[in-house]
Amino acid sequence: TVGLREQALGPEDIMVARGLVILGFAQRSCGDYAEARATCERCIAILEKVKGPDHPEVAIQLSNLGIVLRYQGDLLEGERVLRRALAIQEKALGPESPAVASTLQNLSNIQSGQGKFAEALDLAERVLAIRLKVLGEDDAETAGAWNNVAVLQSWRGDYAAAGATFERAMHV
Repeated sequence: TVGLREQALGPEDIMVARGLVILGFAQRSCGDYAEARATCERCIAILEKVKGPDHPEVAIQLSNLGIVLRYQGDLLEGERVLRRALAIQEKALGPESPAVASTLQNLSNIQSGQGKFAEALDLAERVLAIRLKVLGEDDAETAGAWNNVAVLQSWRGDYAAAGATFERAMHV
């Protein structure tokens, strides 16, 4: 359908970009990371032109690109892209937005992949604080955030804290 949208609306129409979002997600889900990367980059270029470089929709697609880059093993570029997405989201949506929490989690994953467990834990704890405030204690995403903190605590060797945090996650 992206091709049909391009023919009908032109290659830089917002509806083409939205079709590329779906295509990129499908490519990523199928493990075709090179194609997903190219699709994400094309989508971002269209969104930047149509919406502006600091629009929240651009940030969402930057975050998606960051995930693809992580899967490709390009952690440094993934970190750069995710930090840009985070800056846009924090400015446009505020520091406690659910979108900010998602990008922080993606950035935490990148940091742990680089062996930067202290920074990864700091980011995961920010995610947890946002999830608790926005979603409450009894939400599945909050439980996932508790679990992520516990995993990072254990990777840092703080087994007592990890055990208590895992216990907390299980009671959600």
